[in-house]
Amino acid sequence: MLAEMGLDLAMPVAWAVCLEVGGNFGGTVSAFMNTGSCATAFISPLAAAWIYTKLHSFNMMLMSAGVVYFLAGLLWMNIDATRAVTTER
Repeated sequence: MLAEMGLDLAMPVAWAVCLEVGGNFGGTVSAFMNTGSCATAFISPLAAAWIYTKLHSFNMMLMSAGVVYFLAGLLWMNIDATRAVTTER
C-alpha cells in the first residue's frame, strides 16, 4: 500500500514533465513514456521468472526490482524540464 501511494504521488509529476519537455509534442512524449512503461510491464514477469529459475531465490527477484527502481530514480533526476525536446513552441 505504501509503494502504491508513492507511485500515485509520482505519476502527476511524470506526466507534467512529459508535457513540459514536449511542448507542442507533449502527446508524443507522453506516448513514448507510456510505451516504455507497457514494455517493462511485459518484460518484468518474464525476467522475474528467469531470475527465479536460475537462482532459485525470491529475494534476488525483489533485489533486482529494487535496483531497477533505484536506477530509474537516478535517471529521472537527470531530466531538466526547462529544456524542451524541440525548439518549436
